Amino acid sequence: MLKLILQSIKRDFKYSFAGSAFGTIWLFLSPLFQTLVFYYIFEHIIKVRFPKEVTANMPYSAYLIIGIAFWTGFVQAIYRGANSLLDNRNLIKKVPIPPYIYILSSCTVGFLYTPMVLLYSIPLLKFESVRVIVSLLPVIFAWYILALGIALLLASLTVYLRDLSQMLGPLFNFLFYTVPIVYPYSLIPEGLKMLVGINPLFYMIEAVYLQASGFIDPRAIFICYTISLVFFLMGVLVYRRLNIGFYDVL
Repeated sequence: MLKLILQSIKRDFKYSFAGSAFGTIWLFLSPLFQTLVFYYIFEHIIKVRFPKEVTANMPYSAYLIIGIAFWTGFVQAIYRGANSLLDNRNLIKKVPIPPYIYILSSCTVGFLYTPMVLLYSIPLLKFESVRVIVSLLPVIFAWYILALGIALLLASLTVYLRDLSQMLGPLFNFLFYTVPIVYPYSLIPEGLKMLVGINPLFYMIEAVYLQASGFIDPRAIFICYTISLVFFLMGVLVYRRLNIGFYDVL
């Protein structure tokens, strides 16, 4: 089964960059462009200077690229995973492979954006870049488990509710601005901080910045993995409940 999963991941990865002259560099260019846009807006148009104390003891540019790297991989993993069963419907009917293999491989390839963007960002993360990336490894895995759980959940539902995938784009855009990625948490008005605290992704991104700053907080890591495992178990349960009818609906 492991060999089958690895082959499926390899196939999806090659298909994602087939015919591309720059290959995996495209993984980095989009997040880099986003970082440059937000950096220019805050630093040169709005003229807001964030002290390092509120940006996890790092320059604002590094704060941005790290947050956007995690968000990009998270979104790509869920979007690809959620649509994987519909995209591979012909193979699912013809090849006796468990449908979750397609979800797993698509989600994994999508999530590769996060580590690849971080690796390509090493020249930009001038401050102890290797230490920062190594310290982020525990939370990278937690974000992957979270993305996989949500992908299992959405992929199972999308088979029956085809319009669900069309709602992901606007939903992700909304969620992006409710999580302190392009702005520090301290900038949020006191009256809204309680609402932000309801969002599980807030605790996920908080763990990222704590790790990147060099402050190891076991409580933050515990919360991060608890959230990830809860969503993963939800995804598994929904998949097991609904996969019986996949072959009839697809």
